[in-house]
Amino acid sequence: MRVGKLLLGTLLGVLPALIPASLDVVSTGGISGASAYTEKSATYSVVQGVGVQMSLVQTNSAFGLNFGTSDFTPYTDIALTLTNSGSAVTQVEVVFDSGSNGWAWSDFVIGANKTETVTIPLQPSSVVAWGNGFPTGDGTVCQSSFFGTIVKNSVHKIRIWNPLISGVQHLTLSQLALENLNTPTSAIVDQYGQPNYSFAGRITSDSQLASQILSDNALSGQLPYSNDAFDGVAGSGIDAGTGKWRVAKQNGKWYIITPVGTRFFSTGVACVGNGSRAFCLNNASLFATGALPAAGSPLDQFYFNTTNPNTGQPDEGFDFYTSNLERKYGSAWQATGDATAVKRLKTWGFNTLGPASDGILYNNPSIQMPNMQVAQIAGNFRTITCPGQSFIMPDPYDPNWATAVNSTLAPLVPTLNRDPYNVGLFVDNELPWAQSWTSANYRFDLAFNVLSAPSDQPAKQRFEKDLLTKYRTIAKLNSAWGTSFASFNALLANTSFRPAAPSLALQLDMRSFLTEFANQYFSIIRAKLTSLGYHGLYLGCRFAYYCPEAVAAAVRYCDVVSFNCYDMTPSQYRSDLKAVNAPVLISEFAFSASDQGRVGGSSLCCPSEDDRVQAYQNYVADASTWPNLVGLQWYKWEDEVISGRMWDNSNQDLGIVSVTDVPYSQLVAAMAQANTAFNTRMLTP
Repeated sequence: MRVGKLLLGTLLGVLPALIPASLDVVSTGGISGASAYTEKSATYSVVQGVGVQMSLVQTNSAFGLNFGTSDFTPYTDIALTLTNSGSAVTQVEVVFDSGSNGWAWSDFVIGANKTETVTIPLQPSSVVAWGNGFPTGDGTVCQSSFFGTIVKNSVHKIRIWNPLISGVQHLTLSQLALENLNTPTSAIVDQYGQPNYSFAGRITSDSQLASQILSDNALSGQLPYSNDAFDGVAGSGIDAGTGKWRVAKQNGKWYIITPVGTRFFSTGVACVGNGSRAFCLNNASLFATGALPAAGSPLDQFYFNTTNPNTGQPDEGFDFYTSNLERKYGSAWQATGDATAVKRLKTWGFNTLGPASDGILYNNPSIQMPNMQVAQIAGNFRTITCPGQSFIMPDPYDPNWATAVNSTLAPLVPTLNRDPYNVGLFVDNELPWAQSWTSANYRFDLAFNVLSAPSDQPAKQRFEKDLLTKYRTIAKLNSAWGTSFASFNALLANTSFRPAAPSLALQLDMRSFLTEFANQYFSIIRAKLTSLGYHGLYLGCRFAYYCPEAVAAAVRYCDVVSFNCYDMTPSQYRSDLKAVNAPVLISEFAFSASDQGRVGGSSLCCPSEDDRVQAYQNYVADASTWPNLVGLQWYKWEDEVISGRMWDNSNQDLGIVSVTDVPYSQLVAAMAQANTAFNTRMLTP
């Protein structure tokens, strides 16, 4: 139920009148008004009966409303109706400012010449992660994510901000309203893993699941381009091949080359057939009556026992996606579901099974499809604490880490070498090489964390040794760095090092150590893969944030530099990688959507599937201009269960199929077109 207060809008029949330097904001109580302002050369005007028309002409241009100090406490959400008058899809960022009490933001995408109403929760859920919320219970509401913290009784400003690196945004704000959505917090998941309310496309019976079989049977199961046995582009051969996958640079462009010598552009999907799993033992209230099958029923097999990483306690999970396959195909669900997934992928122009897919797909000799897999180095080794990061950074100077590299890769490589379709191996994922680019001194974050580590940290001891060799005396180091350590032992004992304004000499030392650290990390993995005789490509570590020194080391030791990029385009913040003289692969990208019973999340949220398709097309159009790009892989195959995925409680929906295994037809049609174009251009000399 939507109960709220209109701050600005046409719902009252008139728009606020423009007065010098301010904009009255309609209020039904509590908020008496707000003054309008702009930042970074933005302009605006009020058009009666239309809205506030704004031109955000450059990065960080903004139109804002200053409320003084306003109380949003009675409300759960805020809704904005925005029109993108531009000819291209665009990213919008809404920022909430509580002054010294904190700030928060929400990003979403609006298609070209489209009007969307987006609802933003005024606080993140305490149950699900990554700024997401629970479905509102209203199938007409498009919900975005919420990051950061505000004090609801002390909201000062709301800004609509241009986050693009270049380009003018022409937006019209026609509604701004506080709301009480009374979002349900129990019985929100139905027996199919969907939101437990009515929405377009909801599955309500097993027979509806089975009806998809006819559509799948009609698929060709063939790639939409002429291909050879390894799904390389027929007619693109540069030689007879070496019998192994490799990379090559020709006419200023990089390519993956198949074992038979043809060019191959990797179009992949991650996590194919890996399931949509949810904790249910300690979250029982989130599931509607009858949503979880009874013990001893045919679907009982999809329960499993595990440890909840969020609590460290034993928990029980249930896999909704695979249970829906059983409902659809019966006892043959595994084989039929796998065969159907591969048939769909090839029809849609995908030629690569991405990482973290169902192991049965990799190891099934009847499924002759190129694959890229991932290994996470595991073992008992020292790590470096990196505050605010989602993943841990191994200490490559700890001898136990090299032991763990061997124990992880040694049993895996022989299996990979027996598979001629294994293109390559990623090792690790999204390591904290740097902080977010919006953070001060982001590129030195790892070096600062090493210098803040305990005195017995191997990497810190190596760093201290390098500094002692260079400076000889602590006085010389202090003079260069602007510090006041009493001795090198004092530097080693210090556990808090994060200078706000590092001197040039300090910056150079940080860069030098980061180069050494990254070389140590990548060289050990490269050497182990070589000694084990691995036949495939070393695909890197799937960078998220990175420092230039880490990229340079990856170029030196990896066959392919991989990075995960959930931005509007790969060039938005990573244009430096476009200039790297090495093959580059986008190992994860995606856009979420919040219609059709879905939850948009931290990956750029699109209010509708049409917006998501436009965002995808805009992304791949930019990617196609990269001369060193050798592939891109969508994350992921299926949507999450709305109660949150198991390892971090994220419930954002990124899939190309729903949790009920129904394809998003508009998106996969666009993907088929783009995937075909990427591979047919392999014929260009």
